Amino acid sequence: MSGAPESSPPRAWDTVLKGALCLLSAGLGARGILKRAYIGQDFTYHRDLILSFPEGYTYSNTNPPGLYWLGSLIRGHATQDHYLPVLAGVFVALNAWGLWVLFGLLRGAVASRLLWAAACLFATLVPFRVIHAVALAADAFTLPLFAWIAVLTLRLYEDPRRGFSWVGLGTALLCALLCKYTFVGLLPAIALLLGVSIARRAGPGGRLRWALIGVLCLVPAAACFLLQAERSLALKGPITSSQWLPAGADPVMRWGDILLPKPGDAAVLAAPEYQRGGLCGTRVFSYPALLHVASFTDPMNLYEAPLHPRLEYWEARIQNQFLRTRTRASQALQALSVQWSLPFSALALVGSLSCAARSAGALCCRASSLAPAAVVLTVLALGYYAPIVLSLHRLSDPYGQGYWLPRLILPALVVFFSLGFVWVDQACARPALSRYATAIRKALAGYTLVGALIYAAFLL
Repeated sequence: MSGAPESSPPRAWDTVLKGALCLLSAGLGARGILKRAYIGQDFTYHRDLILSFPEGYTYSNTNPPGLYWLGSLIRGHATQDHYLPVLAGVFVALNAWGLWVLFGLLRGAVASRLLWAAACLFATLVPFRVIHAVALAADAFTLPLFAWIAVLTLRLYEDPRRGFSWVGLGTALLCALLCKYTFVGLLPAIALLLGVSIARRAGPGGRLRWALIGVLCLVPAAACFLLQAERSLALKGPITSSQWLPAGADPVMRWGDILLPKPGDAAVLAAPEYQRGGLCGTRVFSYPALLHVASFTDPMNLYEAPLHPRLEYWEARIQNQFLRTRTRASQALQALSVQWSLPFSALALVGSLSCAARSAGALCCRASSLAPAAVVLTVLALGYYAPIVLSLHRLSDPYGQGYWLPRLILPALVVFFSLGFVWVDQACARPALSRYATAIRKALAGYTLVGALIYAAFLL
């Protein structure tokens, strides 16, 4: 059955690999801090809220208060002059820990150790994850919080009679919703997973008790979201009011733009930039094409060298996100990255659809070839993705405001790409492919290694 770890090499090598990749992630993050990659999209907006928190914060803003509370705490108790790189360092450490947890979850989802290692390497170096583990935004919280929630959900999916896991899950969800509203999509996904688990595993005498315990642990997170949404509505904040189209208005991004390719999509293979490359143009590219190019490049050039590295305290003086320019080598590498990564996007689509169907089967009947870890990751990723993708056609400016950027769905997208490796692992387990399984695994692992080297080349 897929998901059962191989007996050789020893488990210790798994730990060594996980540790090495987490250190690599931290090193890339440190490199980004030296390049001031934390000065990204909406930098001045977030910085000013940190400087004025709590008096300057209201729910008329786009994010919950978690980011601004942490930034204010670091500035007030650590350093007032260098709080931004310190905050970015906290982001980097949290994301390295989140990767460690995610690697453990993927080990339960992928039987082949070689494919598991390839999936972990990909998740470590894929550009959108590296970049948004440093940039000043609430997106930097999403992968570690998602991983924390996923591991607790898996524990309860396997045995819902774990009281401390219920408390931990409720706490994790509450923290998540104080950092990023998108986590609300996990509430129905978790209710589905754990409702099925309670029905199957709690026993006739324990179903009602554990269902009530589950409700009590999840209600605070749901109430937190509703209270924040109510405050945003009262202040006509963008989350509940200003970013939405009026009733009856024609959509700016239509379902055809979201689901179907466009004739001009081939232009993204040249790795255009966010501002100067026309990526923000209305209906110029399809949503899948925009998501692909932004996932495998540095569209805002945040990892390019800053123009004025000697300006003292410039983080406090800058009024707009400054423009950085790509070198010719970086441009060539990013174009190669977009082209080389087309198979990864194709595998993500096929793997996500396959795992979604298999997860539905696992929830409807007990027998499934999909490991519990894969079921949990798939359902949670779909839950996280749903609030964004289902909103795109109702937004007033989805292109110009960058609602197609991968940072908005970061943990879900990491999982979707990982499910491509899960699908290949499942396919290699079929008798019809048994003769070619080893060659397929080695080919995908080698292809991933080359891709990782390309990503690292323009991020370093």
